[in-house]
Amino acid sequence: MNKAAIEAYLRLGMRHGVPLQHTLTLICHARRDRLSELTKRCGVHRNTLYKALAGETKPSKYLVQTLSQELEGINPWHYAPGGTDENQ
Repeated sequence: MNKAAIEAYLRLGMRHGVPLQHTLTLICHARRDRLSELTKRCGVHRNTLYKALAGETKPSKYLVQTLSQELEGINPWHYAPGGTDENQ
């Protein structure tokens, strides 16, 4: 899955108010990946990622960097529902 496709998923999720966690899960499925494998590659526990994506906790700089790297350089928090993707 290329950068444009990932951005399209994230923009669509944001436009329809889909929680970021669910949008990221859809991206993983489209990439034939699992969210649990993504978290292992990022070096964080799945619950840590879920809480950060849900806005329950602020994501660490490390998490933002590693997840962005896994998503072709895209910071998914720029696409949180109610957020803005102007920085993209």
